[in-house]
Amino acid sequence: MKSLDQVLLKLPAVRTVFLGCRSVFNQMDSNGDGTIKLAEFQASALQMELQLDEATLRGLYAQADLDHDNDVQFKEFVVLLVLAWLLRSTERAEGSLALLDKAMQTLVDAFHFFDRANRGWITQGDVQKALGTEEGSVHSRVTVAPDAAVGQRFSEMDFSKDGRVTFPEFVLALESWADLDEE
Repeated sequence: MKSLDQVLLKLPAVRTVFLGCRSVFNQMDSNGDGTIKLAEFQASALQMELQLDEATLRGLYAQADLDHDNDVQFKEFVVLLVLAWLLRSTERAEGSLALLDKAMQTLVDAFHFFDRANRGWITQGDVQKALGTEEGSVHSRVTVAPDAAVGQRFSEMDFSKDGRVTFPEFVLALESWADLDEE
């Protein structure tokens, strides 16, 4: 994606997919406590025919558990789905999965809009540069945010407060901005 407009125009479809993930989450939450435990994820991964070994499943779960409480809440679950999608085979999805495929690709593209150095993380400077460069500048419908606003949004994305935003943190922030709890 070359402009913020392209990212913004695709976000409503991503939000729709995020909301659709709620039913998958509820199915995986076999004990109904509002979280996915590692054992629930492992059992569901078998049912969903995810072709991932035990170490990979554990690694995905750990990456998605951003608050390190050994439970995956719904917003972290969406991160888990995105990470699992990244490890999928390269076959094209069909039917209802095509929408999921398109939404996940939009998330990756949006992250790469800011991570132009392909480091796997972004800094506040990356965000400011992407919003201010000629190729990445926004069109007349959207006004570039002042540095203070960029700083506030970056702070919301930097869940670990280490000055870098990883892809899972980026997805978690987009979920928060989409007000998924409101549904």
